[in-house]
Amino acid sequence: MTDVLESNRDCPGTVTVAPARLPWRRIWLWSLAAFTVTRAGFLLLTVVAGAVHGSHVPGSLLELWDQWDTHWYQLISRQAYFSPKATVFFPLYPALLGALAGALGHAGGPVWPAPDPVRLGAAMLVANLGGLAAIAGVVALGAAEEDEALGRRAARLFLAYPFAFYLAAAYTEGPFIAFAVWSLLLARRGRWAPAAGLAFLAALTRVTAVILVLPLIWDLGRQRGWWQRQTALARLGEISRLLAMAAAVPAAIGLYMAYLATRFHDPLLFVREQSIGWHRQAALIFSVPFQAAARIVRLPLASEGRWVQTAELLAVLLVAVLLVSAARRQPLAFTLYTAGLLYLALAAPIVSGSYYLQSAGRFMCAAVPAFLALGRLLQRHRVLETVVLGAGFGLQAVFLAAFLAGQAIE
Repeated sequence: MTDVLESNRDCPGTVTVAPARLPWRRIWLWSLAAFTVTRAGFLLLTVVAGAVHGSHVPGSLLELWDQWDTHWYQLISRQAYFSPKATVFFPLYPALLGALAGALGHAGGPVWPAPDPVRLGAAMLVANLGGLAAIAGVVALGAAEEDEALGRRAARLFLAYPFAFYLAAAYTEGPFIAFAVWSLLLARRGRWAPAAGLAFLAALTRVTAVILVLPLIWDLGRQRGWWQRQTALARLGEISRLLAMAAAVPAAIGLYMAYLATRFHDPLLFVREQSIGWHRQAALIFSVPFQAAARIVRLPLASEGRWVQTAELLAVLLVAVLLVSAARRQPLAFTLYTAGLLYLALAAPIVSGSYYLQSAGRFMCAAVPAFLALGRLLQRHRVLETVVLGAGFGLQAVFLAAFLAGQAIE
């Protein structure tokens, strides 16, 4: 049962907000159980990886998770923005783990690459709490849009997604997806102040939050009947409310830009560094999948880059297919959100090296509407759902093992 009633999902009319209650206790208990089971699996894989690499004590096992972007978040939390290249990482997550490390009496501590298990543990705690909230948000969104069964099915698919181990790693996937999905959910329920607040926090976590702007504007206008031609002029007085909602994400990004202007005298440094420091260049998104496929073919058959890039490309194509197939059945806000996510994943590939679509598969973890769409498709196909879940968790185990070994599984 939805909370916001619509005369038509794609052709909005006058709507009302229904006060339907979601089964919050069941949602959180189920989410906590799913979270616990998956983390137990990650712990087991970490122990196995530790045995392979000769690591047995808890501290050394924890260090297996200290990979790639995790280094940057720890350094920023310890030393603030020490270099222009660090500015591509937005401030909320490193600020949270720095605050937690400080609360534990560890405001100083070693500087990476020296091991810092307290700061790494703080980073993983923040990330995993975000992951738990993200799981609950997926279940709640499915329950609000259709029923609790859809929410749980979508959450299982979300957890089985091969790159979903990033919800446990010291990355921003968990917190960002939690902020984004709960913002969408509260917007659908007509709770605009907390929806805007969560969008603001999402934008302090990752610039990807710009994909929330159009869905939030659309849903606010739809619920208030602003998109009806016959009432448009009568609603001009409410434009200020619309602008306030639309400003949540730009305000957070603007706040970060103001800091960069003070610190580095360049408010757009994080944009420039994507190109200069991280070799991401603007591209025509429709050509990117073809270029990615061509690059994959040229890589050696058994190379790490070939199979990782293949997984990245397949993840993007799967989300694109689900977007198109679900466009007529799902709220337009979900379509706008997923389309924006796909655009950002494809708009700036890495032009040097073998990892042309690096991080695209990880970014697709945030494609929550796609998991809802896949959940609807598998509703009457339990055997197929079991196969999909088994394959997904199996691939995730392989990807996690490679990540713990230091391979570029991004």
